[in-house]
Amino acid sequence: LLEAHIPPGGRLGWGHKGLYDTINKLIHFQLGLALTSLGVITSLVAQQMYSLPAYAFIAQDFTTQAVLYTHHQYIAGFIMAGAFAHGAIFFIRDYNPEQNVIV
Repeated sequence: LLEAHIPPGGRLGWGHKGLYDTINKLIHFQLGLALTSLGVITSLVAQQMYSLPAYAFIAQDFTTQAVLYTHHQYIAGFIMAGAFAHGAIFFIRDYNPEQNVIV
């Protein structure tokens, strides 16, 4: 599959060589991806709850609406901080550029 995606000049391609093994073997990479996805979903839930309240009384009670929005955005922020931390751990401790980069 990788040989089929090398352009005629040969300058591009092979950029994703070893990506499958990297994702499947390194737990911090997997955890960073999972936490990033969860953080984005949590932020989207906060925005959805703010724009379309689930219950009629929340649409009238602006304090509750604002508190729920802020609460979910804080959760998303903490989850994203964990995702960034695990991404940094991956790059510092687990990543070996000699195995994955072909110039």
